[in-house]
Amino acid sequence: MRTLLAVAASAMLTACVTPVREVTSMLQQTPVCCTGYGEFKYIPLEIDKPRSVRLAKESPAFAFDSGKSYFYAARLPPYSSPLLLTIESEGVVAGEDRTSVFRPEVMFLDDQYRVTRRIAGETFKRSNTAMLSGAVFINSDNAAEAYVVIFTRTANGGDREMVKTFTPHMISLGGPAITVNGSENAVSLSYGPSGLVTLALHKYEPQRIAK
Repeated sequence: MRTLLAVAASAMLTACVTPVREVTSMLQQTPVCCTGYGEFKYIPLEIDKPRSVRLAKESPAFAFDSGKSYFYAARLPPYSSPLLLTIESEGVVAGEDRTSVFRPEVMFLDDQYRVTRRIAGETFKRSNTAMLSGAVFINSDNAAEAYVVIFTRTANGGDREMVKTFTPHMISLGGPAITVNGSENAVSLSYGPSGLVTLALHKYEPQRIAK
């Protein structure tokens, strides 16, 4: 019975996930929030205080040079020592045309809202079927950077790749369900316009090499 309930719950979750093409259509219909970077609402990003945000239809949108995108804008603390900014993007695995992840593009701005550097989404590595992660160093050469903006590239219609997913087979003999086997399937992972993004800022401390 528990196995049947688990399967039913999984099926309901898959049914509730909006297809990527519909999410993209929602984005295109969303009005842009601003005419320039100076009008963004920047949320303070503090050291050792991770911040998660779900980028979706409730998020602000802007027409970047790489296409319209939902975005998250943060204000960096004044530079005093090297920092490490980690970014993790968690998507969803829910079958064909519903498996997607938000691939971050990272843009840094100075206090005059001028672009100082930009990190392409391809630098983020897939750590799971629909999860991307990466890190960016902020050192003395970047001391003028005051803001960071996270968005995604959509001008080319969205890239995709084939990935493998594992579906466990669960059974229950009256106790907790256990995994006895599973099946592997290939699905198309889309780099869509929505997802859960987590930013964390840490002081960078190089690891000592033991002699």
